[in-house]
Amino acid sequence: MVKKVPVKCKDGYLAVPLGKHSKEKLNCLYRYFNTFNIGMKNSWTNRIYIDLLSGPGKCIIDGKEIDGSPLIAFKCKVPFTQYFFNDIQPEFINSLKGRLDNDSRVTFLNMDCNKAVDKIVKQLPKFFLGFCFIDPFNCEIEFSSIERLTTGKKIDLIITFHLGNMRRSVIADKLKGFFPPETDLDTLRQEAITGWGINGNRIMSAYTKGLTRIGYKYTEVSAGIRNTTGVVLYHLIFASKNELGKKFFQISTQKSASGQLKFAWQEHERN
Repeated sequence: MVKKVPVKCKDGYLAVPLGKHSKEKLNCLYRYFNTFNIGMKNSWTNRIYIDLLSGPGKCIIDGKEIDGSPLIAFKCKVPFTQYFFNDIQPEFINSLKGRLDNDSRVTFLNMDCNKAVDKIVKQLPKFFLGFCFIDPFNCEIEFSSIERLTTGKKIDLIITFHLGNMRRSVIADKLKGFFPPETDLDTLRQEAITGWGINGNRIMSAYTKGLTRIGYKYTEVSAGIRNTTGVVLYHLIFASKNELGKKFFQISTQKSASGQLKFAWQEHERN
């Protein structure tokens, strides 16, 4: 996947150009963040948002400036009470800092997402309900980092899963850290080489099984999000340790931005 060259917005800070398909992902996040906070505000005083690959906070879609995941989370009707934003590119974090005016509720980090996890864990309170969005360009996040971040904690996840890139990376042997350590990568590699499984269920199942092992009872994988020519670019993987989180996510993904049904979710619930 080729990273897009950032451009300047009207406010003087950077934005990342994205395709039309990104609207569905961003609208899904908007609905989930608001459902999550409205539903849990009376049960949890501390509700924490973590964005491990935040970008600059704005994107350009169809020539229009649109809020990215950090600003969507920050502008919730009922806001999170604490935020952690990380990006390895300093110019992105500087843009995000400028947009949020160094708000005291926010911790900004500028490092590899796997190293950022260890910094964040040390700053988390004892009791909180969390949500983490992981939106890599490909396979930057290591599975062990997700495990370190979430073990013993109530943190829901949404992970952008670039299936097409995963197939290519499996063949090139680049996914050793990305997948759970128990994954049989040799078998996945042979299946990818021989063209097995056009929809990639086996590859995604290997990942969600790892999430189950580290405590996520409820996982769901979206239908493929496609570009304008119909090619599947990625799926969204949701994971929660609580059935209520699953219900919130199902509510949030019932309709697209146009109001039409969009996602056909394949649920993986394991006891």
